[in-house]
Amino acid sequence: VRRDAYEQALAAAQARQPEVFDVLLHNETGELTEFTRGNLVLEIGGVRYTPPQDCGLLDGVLRRELLEAGLVQERVLTRADLEHAERIAFINSLRGEIELTPAA
Repeated sequence: VRRDAYEQALAAAQARQPEVFDVLLHNETGELTEFTRGNLVLEIGGVRYTPPQDCGLLDGVLRRELLEAGLVQERVLTRADLEHAERIAFINSLRGEIELTPAA
């Protein structure tokens, strides 16, 4: 995996807004993929979703554990889903799950 693009996206966002925790990425068709340092979980209608790997993301350890435990489901997610989500979470095995507030 070429991490340089991820690192550049995070550095650029933090240069504009130093308080930015991470950056949510998307693929060429506009589907949400992952953060630069973790996976995405959106809660929509009381159900927790994470994008499927074929959207172009890494299968993180915590993401896989949550899927196997039935605590999240895979679904293609879009910016519209992001706007309607009840909760947005960053997940990775080092930090666990962190609920996020989108930047303005």
